[in-house]
Amino acid sequence: MRFVRLKAVWLFLAICVFYTAWMTGLTFNFSECEMFPNYAMLADGFANGHLFIQASPPADTMLKDGNRYIFSGPVPALVRLPVRFLFGTVIPTGLMIVLFCAGVSTLFALILDELVPADTTNAPSLLKRLFVSVFIFNGISLFMVTIPSIHHESISAAMFFLMIAVLFLLKTHNHGYRPTAGTSIVIGLSLSLSVGCRFSYAYAVALIFVVLVFGMLKSSYRSAKWEVIRSFLIVGSIGVVSLCLLLWYNYLRFGAILDFGMSYLESLYQSYFLNGGYFRYDHFPYNLWSLFFRVPQIVSEFPYIKLPAYILQVRSIGLNPYFLVNTNELTVSVFCLTPISMLACVPCFSLKSYWDDGLTKFVILFGIVAVQIFSVAFTVASIARYYYDFIALMMMMAFMATVHLRATNKISTGMIAFLGGISLFLSFALPMNALMFYAKFIEYQSPLLNIFF
Repeated sequence: MRFVRLKAVWLFLAICVFYTAWMTGLTFNFSECEMFPNYAMLADGFANGHLFIQASPPADTMLKDGNRYIFSGPVPALVRLPVRFLFGTVIPTGLMIVLFCAGVSTLFALILDELVPADTTNAPSLLKRLFVSVFIFNGISLFMVTIPSIHHESISAAMFFLMIAVLFLLKTHNHGYRPTAGTSIVIGLSLSLSVGCRFSYAYAVALIFVVLVFGMLKSSYRSAKWEVIRSFLIVGSIGVVSLCLLLWYNYLRFGAILDFGMSYLESLYQSYFLNGGYFRYDHFPYNLWSLFFRVPQIVSEFPYIKLPAYILQVRSIGLNPYFLVNTNELTVSVFCLTPISMLACVPCFSLKSYWDDGLTKFVILFGIVAVQIFSVAFTVASIARYYYDFIALMMMMAFMATVHLRATNKISTGMIAFLGGISLFLSFALPMNALMFYAKFIEYQSPLLNIFF
């Protein structure tokens, strides 16, 4: 166990160095996206005793009663406070994204060990190393550590805490749903912090909580009832307290606990949001098409794959009036960018023949992926950063299917390596397209532009 932890620490540090070198273009000097607010501004506000920011970035802030607020959860700003108080400075957005993404990648590696029983002889370590390498270096992960925006930080932070919860949920599953008090505290805190970073993760958090409670109740006949009650009270009380704090945070900012401030958001879609256009069920087919079915354009110039960027307006020309806005920022089918993720579509019932609880783990992961997609598919936009909300979980499903297919000789190691390699090649187009697109769209000049263009 100590050796595993030591390897995880070294892996985390190595990924941090690589991601830092990538984001800064080998300069190791972090820059900020000036168009958007950032959590450093909010941390300064907290340190000065208020919830608003004093800067006036041109987009994506909420203006109420002359004060500007940040729409995302407060946790990433709270994480910065110790550094702010001790050293009088704040951590750059880019560095925080690097730390969170490196943490997600490290947790991804640890979770793969929990998905296959320890005594399984047909799960070679080569497959684990391959999937970990593809996840670390694929274009979706690189994209997240290319643009140092508040949007990327909120997603990477929320995903980091969600991955902690998934890791300990699977550990609990593998030990018969008898979590210790310490494990219950970690699960409760990680779930709460995840929602505190990104409110849309509430669906995944609720699902994990339901799975945990159901598992404990189902196994209660084998364990003392007080253990189940203790774990339920720990996780539940942490969740309730955290929820109350987040709702209180809303009340202090906007005067209502269920007001998340979308009506005050200054953005390109402000008038659309004022008419309730942020969440609409008819956004769903447009976003689903972009995330899973849209094919990229092949071009003759580097990076040879062109990704779409447009704002779509749909208006009726007769009968009842109808108006819809949908945005696409560099989003095509995730299966086109990472063909190895297609293995997640292997029928889950076939896992039943390989190991007893494989189906249960697969279904749990599938459920989390489904609600993560659900939470973004009803929004106004399909944006490439939303891949990060579910790609790690989808690749875990693909890993389980790969282990099964390899054990039954239905796929060769060479084919798996080919899918991994082609995934790295194709997905590399995402950060390359992002460099050019965001240099104009948000006027962020990444240092990587000097290297690749």
